[in-house]
Amino acid sequence: MKKIFKTIGILLIAIILIFFALIFEESIRLYKNSNAIPFIVTDKTKYCVECINVGEEIEVEYYSIGYSVKMRYYKTEKSHGDLAFINVTEKKFMLFNRYMLWGWIS
Repeated sequence: MKKIFKTIGILLIAIILIFFALIFEESIRLYKNSNAIPFIVTDKTKYCVECINVGEEIEVEYYSIGYSVKMRYYKTEKSHGDLAFINVTEKKFMLFNRYMLWGWIS
């Protein structure tokens, strides 16, 4: 019986450590690349980033496993016809969709 509890405990600790390693790696990757979205996207808000008008801002939230990323997009005045220049003006990394670990605004 003791051996089963020890095995379950080690397995549980290993899963928790893998989860925190994923969060740590994703946090660094998303912070360094302003246009990056989460590696695993389970859901996102239903907005079309490419469909926004010139001078308009839109906030899209990407949900992943244990965290979410809120990104604010802006379509610049340089955009014309089929050529669209869409910039990221704000990004927030939310742990458990509730606690902000980091964020930046440009």
